[in-house]
Amino acid sequence: MKKLLFEHAKNWEIDIIKFSQPTENNESLNNIFRQIEDISKKRKVILDLWEITFVNSTFIWYIFHLYETSKNLWWFVYLININPKIIDILNLTGILDHIPYYKTTEEALKIVIKN
Repeated sequence: MKKLLFEHAKNWEIDIIKFSQPTENNESLNNIFRQIEDISKKRKVILDLWEITFVNSTFIWYIFHLYETSKNLWWFVYLININPKIIDILNLTGILDHIPYYKTTEEALKIVIKN
């Protein structure tokens, strides 16, 4: 079973979280997103999805839930470096209509720091 790992880098009022190796284990996914949700209550969060090559409906739900929760707390979630293998899925689900997406970390940081 693959684990969903993430790197956590702090930068000013922003946390950059880089995912790798998605999992189909919903319990593991739940634990990871609970940690990220705690972070997002205090800081802006950028999710780097470059290494994610597969997403299931649970992963998509967690990303949208995280976005909605942080937005209600006046913080925000941003997506960067979306792997081409999952970008169509995120477009079809409408995620990218709601959550800001940037191609690079630098591009996102320019916008995020201003907000």
